[in-house]
Amino acid sequence: MEKTVSAHKDKRKNERLAEVARKKKMRSIMLIVVAIIAVAVIVLAIIQANQPKKGFPFDYESQPTIGQANAPLKLVEFGDFKCPICKDFSTKVYPQLKKDFIDTGKAQMSFIDFQIIPGSMPAAIAAKSIFHQNKDAFWTYYDALYEAQQDEHTDWATSEFLTNLAKTKNIPVDYDLLKKDIDDNVYLKEVQEEYRTAQKTKIGGTPALFMNGFEIPLNTVMNYEQLKVILDKELLKLNAE
Repeated sequence: MEKTVSAHKDKRKNERLAEVARKKKMRSIMLIVVAIIAVAVIVLAIIQANQPKKGFPFDYESQPTIGQANAPLKLVEFGDFKCPICKDFSTKVYPQLKKDFIDTGKAQMSFIDFQIIPGSMPAAIAAKSIFHQNKDAFWTYYDALYEAQQDEHTDWATSEFLTNLAKTKNIPVDYDLLKKDIDDNVYLKEVQEEYRTAQKTKIGGTPALFMNGFEIPLNTVMNYEQLKVILDKELLKLNAE
């Protein structure tokens, strides 16, 4: 009887020892698995950190664009023709930007309309009509629109005003067709699609300027000396690659 009890105790003891050993083995395996996962996460993070970040995939060819197609810097301006800050960019920053970077083949710039001010849709459609009639004339009309900009709180962007502006500036397009395009909202869907593009980029307003798919801070955009530093730095980086 005593031998039976002793054997039973030994069996229970061995079972407990085996259970302890099994749990220790499981803990060891779990620690190894956790360590492997941690190492994998770190390696993945390092790989991702070393991967070049991808900018927003703009369709440059479908937008009004000025500059050489092979320019290393691809700039995109989001603007509203009734926006007074956009006018400041157009009249104070853009001329220097064009002279130093666009005309020299260093940059190409595209324009995407982003209407944030009530009553700006006719101007956006007028610009689209000009673009589709005569792509080379778009940027002349772009300059003319901002130069002729009036108080943002008034409805100055009428089809009559926009058509007469094109006539006054001798924009080489069909003026009757221009007025009809504005009155009939011919390019409404196209302008609305550009609005959706602006929303996808998550910009907060206008003007907004992107360089090779990445947004440049507004305070830098509106200060040409600071903007020039950013653009020159990017050119040096691209030339070193």
